Amino acid sequence: MIEYVTSLEGVEPVDLEGFFVGWPVQPTPQRHPELLRGSEHVVLARDAESGRIVGFVNAVRALLEDRYLVDLRCDEELVPFYERLGMTRLTAMGIRTRGAIPG
Repeated sequence: MIEYVTSLEGVEPVDLEGFFVGWPVQPTPQRHPELLRGSEHVVLARDAESGRIVGFVNAVRALLEDRYLVDLRCDEELVPFYERLGMTRLTAMGIRTRGAIPG
């Protein structure tokens, strides 16, 4: 069973290991909580049996429904999933500064 929490209270860096696999520059588990604390909203998915964090989001659409625009970046294979949730594909441009995520 998965439980959802909206606080980082009690979350240790070891709880966040295993995310960002395949990224050219991966934030360390010690840096990951700092990134989450900088978000407006955070929801963690925690396995109720093991206590392990199995997923996270930095914003929840219901909490942001008064916003004009909520952007989401995802890998191409995840696009159909988000389209089923009512999101629309947008064209965007960006610059990624790989060194901006210190280890």
